[in-house]
Parts: sequence; structure tokens; C-alpha cells
Amino acid sequence: MFTEASTTASDSSAPDARRVTNTMTRKKPRRKPAAAPAVVAEDDILPEYDFSNGRRNPYAARLATDAVTVVLDPDVAQLFPDARAVNEALRALARIVEHKPRKSRSKRRTA
Repeated sequence: MFTEASTTASDSSAPDARRVTNTMTRKKPRRKPAAAPAVVAEDDILPEYDFSNGRRNPYAARLATDAVTVVLDPDVAQLFPDARAVNEALRALARIVEHKPRKSRSKRRTA
């Protein structure tokens, strides 16, 4: 009944063994696309942020109102133990710069 030309693996009448599937390898269902973000002005706080339990900075009172923060390189910071030493060095340098006469440029051209 069967000829060699028509006999293939798919012609068998025996049922194929069931494949074992793993739930980890199955495709996950597609999620709905996220809703478009609400249009918010650049300086407004987004609605998903909740600051109802927030508190003000407890250290703000310690800062001087006219203080300026300057970040020193580590090698320079090692030379000064505190802010007072930095201020003294800068004031001394400022006095030197103020009293040093500037060299005047010659108005005569040399060619």
C-alpha cells in the first residue's frame, strides 16, 4: 500500500508525543499602551508626586542669607582647615591685588 516515495515522517498514523511547555517561555500578553502624559507647564509639579507629608529643610536657618558656596579641589581644600582660613587667605590676596600698580601699556607701536 505505501510506496517508498510517499512515505515520510508525517505520514505516520501514530500520535506525536505531547510537548511539555514551560510557563516561563510562553509569550506574555501584551499590555495596553500607557496613556499619554498630561500636558503640564514646565514649572508645575506633576500630579503623581505627593508632597502632603513633606517638611521644610530643617537646616535652612543655619545658612547665611548672603553666603556663597564654592567647591574647592581636594588638593586646595587640604591647605585650609575651615572656612575662616579660606576667607583670611582670600582677603590677603585681595589686598595685594588692590595695591599692586598695574603696568601701563605703551601707546607707542613697535614694528
